[in-house]
Amino acid sequence: MRISRIVRHTPVKHGDEWTLTVSTIQVGFRAYETTIFDDTPDRRLEGWLLGGRVIETTVDKASTREEAMEQHREALYAARTETPKPPKVRGQPCSTVEEHGPATSPSPTASPASATT
Repeated sequence: MRISRIVRHTPVKHGDEWTLTVSTIQVGFRAYETTIFDDTPDRRLEGWLLGGRVIETTVDKASTREEAMEQHREALYAARTETPKPPKVRGQPCSTVEEHGPATSPSPTASPASATT
């Protein structure tokens, strides 16, 4: 059985907009993981991008406590200084999740560009 131990757990609150937690845990001998969690009540930032990481998904792994603390500091800096960005939806500009809506397919009346010789 694998027991995890919290090494560092740091909440980051941005007013009433969102709350994130940067968490680093030890998952085994010489095994550490750092993740950014979405603590907003509706979990609306899950899957969003922040500092090269995906909230709730990206797990930075380290084999020493020093490496793990460096990753924690980098994730914490991103959480404090950057604004989470919604994931890109193929074929649509990236602005807000509310504007994305369902993915659309090309119109059946649109004609593909034809090659001429």
